[in-house]
Amino acid sequence: MTAEEISANIWAMEVREGNLLFGQEIEENFRLYIRVDVQGQRHLTLFFNEIAVPGMLNGSLSLLQFFLENPKEPLLKSTIQEALNLADFDRNLSNLRKGLRDNPADPRFIDTLTHSTGYKFMLNVVRKGDVGVEAFPRWRQSIFFALLNKVNRGQGEEDLRIVTVAFSCGARDLGLDVLLKRGARIRIVMMDPTNADILEFRHGLRQDSMTGPQGKDQIIEQILGLHSIAKRAEIDGAEGRLELVVSRSMPSGFVAHTDKGAVTGMFLAQASYVEGPMIEAQHHTEPWDKLYDDWFIRWETGTPMDLYEVTDGFFGNPQAGLAFKASAERKPR
Repeated sequence: MTAEEISANIWAMEVREGNLLFGQEIEENFRLYIRVDVQGQRHLTLFFNEIAVPGMLNGSLSLLQFFLENPKEPLLKSTIQEALNLADFDRNLSNLRKGLRDNPADPRFIDTLTHSTGYKFMLNVVRKGDVGVEAFPRWRQSIFFALLNKVNRGQGEEDLRIVTVAFSCGARDLGLDVLLKRGARIRIVMMDPTNADILEFRHGLRQDSMTGPQGKDQIIEQILGLHSIAKRAEIDGAEGRLELVVSRSMPSGFVAHTDKGAVTGMFLAQASYVEGPMIEAQHHTEPWDKLYDDWFIRWETGTPMDLYEVTDGFFGNPQAGLAFKASAERKPR
C-alpha cells in the first residue's frame, strides 16, 4: 500500500455517517442522512423512498435534525432558535414542511403548540449508525439541565444514572426533588469519602483550592443533602426513589445518563470537570452504551447506602469522617 493510499484510508476512517429514520408508522419512508467530515463539518440530506428530496434549505435540515433528536417532546420556539441560531425560522420551517409534504392545518409530522409558542415532532424516530455524539470544549450547564428536565418515570429499573466524585453545583441545586415527584428512579454513584488515597489522587494536583480533606467534607455534605432530599420526598409522598452507592474506584469524569441521552464531563487533574471538555451522546449510540456499562459496573461493586433509613445522627461529626449506615444487604435490582 502506497503512502497516498494509507493517507486516503485514514482520511476516510475519520468520516462519521449515520441516519435518522422516521415515518414508517404512517407508511412514509423518510431518512435524514448525516455525514460529518474530517473537518467536523456536518452535511445533511433528506431522502424519501431513497430519493433525495430537492429544494431543501440547510437551515430546514438542521431544524429537522433537532426535531428528530427530540421526538414527541414539546419544544418552545425560543428554545429551538437559541439552539440553532436560524436567521429566518419561519422560512426554514415552511421549507421543511414542504419537503415532508406536511400540512400545518392537518399535520402528520410537526404539530404546532397553542398560540404557535412551539412545536412537537409527532412520530417515532429510529437511529442507525454513528451519529448523535457532540463534543464541546467546556462543560455546558444548560445542556446538563436540559437532560435532567426530560427525566420521567420509565419502564426500566432506573430513569437517571449519575457517576461523580461530587456535584460542582451542590446536590440540593440539581432539582432532584422535582424528578422524584415525577416518579423518577435515580441511582447515584459517588466516590467513597472515607478513602484517603483516592481523595488525594483526585485533589492532590488541583489548583482551584480544593484539597483532599476539603473534597472529603464536600462529599459528606452532599450525601447529607441527598439524604435530606430523599426523606423530604418520602414525607411528601413522592413516587420516585433516590438510591446511592459509594465507590472506591475513582471515576474519570462526571456522567449523567438517561434513556433520552447522556452527558459526560472529563475530570481535569488541576480543576473541576466544569473547566474541561464535555461530550453529549444520544440514546443508544455506542458512547451511550459504553457509559451505561461503566455506570453499571460501578453501581454493582459499590457500597450501598440507605438514604431513607438513616438520620443525621448516623453521620456524627462530618469533620471526623463519614459514619454512614450501609445497607446490610443489597436491594433487588
